[in-house]
Amino acid sequence: MPREEHRGCEFTDIQCRLGAGSKVLRHWLIDPTRFRLPAANFPGEAFEGIFYTLDFDRNVEESAYCQEHIPFRWDTTTDIEVIVDWFHTGADAGTVVWGIEYKSITTGETFAPPTVTITQTTAVGTAANVLLRTTFTSKILAANLAPEDVIAIRFYRKAADAADTLDEDARVVNVHFHFTMDKFGKDI
Repeated sequence: MPREEHRGCEFTDIQCRLGAGSKVLRHWLIDPTRFRLPAANFPGEAFEGIFYTLDFDRNVEESAYCQEHIPFRWDTTTDIEVIVDWFHTGADAGTVVWGIEYKSITTGETFAPPTVTITQTTAVGTAANVLLRTTFTSKILAANLAPEDVIAIRFYRKAADAADTLDEDARVVNVHFHFTMDKFGKDI
């Protein structure tokens, strides 16, 4: 049977929509290069092989910041899940307490300090140089967001927390968010 050439989809004067009640899980990645570091108390930057990392210290609460746009395709009835990919290089079997502080604003709202903080203690560490994935049980709440808001996020290691027992740098590879999408885009 001869192979047919794929010419893609062509839509002319047709609106493409998700069916009623249809939803899709989307992945929203913030790799370490998209974070901005403050003037003080910021994580170190390094490479592990070809992986760029932000290295959060054991003894100082270090932070990294980013600003994002809440997608208009987000299902406004659902919360947004936070996930951190990280590792450590020693043989320590301690835990890390990660934190997210965020504030979401829309046109016409005033800028104010972040008002919502969520934290998550990781499972006990593993052997050195093994990728760990920590999913926050608390989420970025839908009640605090609106489509097309600007969200400012401070990501940090809560080093002073008694539950943070990993006695070395915790090295972040990625921070990502999972959100539910219930539309392809915005009607025009």
